[in-house]
Amino acid sequence: MLILVSGGETAADAPRARMGGVPLAPEGFTWPVCRQCGGPMRFIAHLPLAEAVFSVFSCENDPGACENWYPWEGANRVHVFPPAATLAPVEVPAEGETLLETALAIRVADREEYYGAAADPPVAARRELGGVHALPEWFAADRVPVCPGCAAPMPHVADLRGGPRDGPSPNFGGGEAYVFHCAPCGEAAVLNEG
Repeated sequence: MLILVSGGETAADAPRARMGGVPLAPEGFTWPVCRQCGGPMRFIAHLPLAEAVFSVFSCENDPGACENWYPWEGANRVHVFPPAATLAPVEVPAEGETLLETALAIRVADREEYYGAAADPPVAARRELGGVHALPEWFAADRVPVCPGCAAPMPHVADLRGGPRDGPSPNFGGGEAYVFHCAPCGEAAVLNEG
């Protein structure tokens, strides 16, 4: 199983996988706004994976008020860009809860190798930030979003946990954020589950 692991602080506009920093997007990108409260969403993660680049946002203007545990209620957003797209840092809105405190590099690791090489397993566990492509067994099957394009269940891309104690910490209501993507339709969704 592949997991996402903290790689320490990185530049806010680094093109690598990271939690926090500023989003990278094609020219003409518009910062997402929560359909429930009207405020700008917080940028959570930049995930350049083999199939696409995922830019994850969630409303954190009034934690718990906007229903970001549903994928289609407008309090979450995933922008999907082709792997070869030309991406540049975008202008950040002056108001609202838009950025995490720092940018934290993310690296992909094999779970068994990562924990097998750990000198201090509790510290290693605090640096685990999520997983890639393998939806946790305990995730409720009825929570998997249905693609609005083809009506099929959307494949899981990644899950993100709150950052380590010494890093950025998005508010997932004590749980995780799950990113899904239907590649043929180009649709993506994220939901938080606390």
